[in-house]
Amino acid sequence: MDEKASLNIGIVVQLTGVSADTLRAWERRYGYPSPFNATAATEIYTQQDVERILWLRRATESGLSIAHAVDLLKANPDQLPDLGAELSSPYGGGSSIESSGLQLT
Repeated sequence: MDEKASLNIGIVVQLTGVSADTLRAWERRYGYPSPFNATAATEIYTQQDVERILWLRRATESGLSIAHAVDLLKANPDQLPDLGAELSSPYGGGSSIESSGLQLT
């Protein structure tokens, strides 16, 4: 998948399992994710956004607060933080775009 692919919120919801309401609440409360707004009603996400949303989901499922997880992402903009360093349990695999089985064009 192209790193600069334009994904709408419906596709992001399918890829990540995070609801649109939750994504919008995270953006409103924590400033993350920060999709490009092509129009007032359209949010455009990239593959990098999806990878970070998946990381946020795994982090919160592992017990990290969303506020702390977002702070970690913002402090490490070039790479995903190692959850193993933040949690007592090891960093789990989780899902990825490639393993989702969805075809994006």
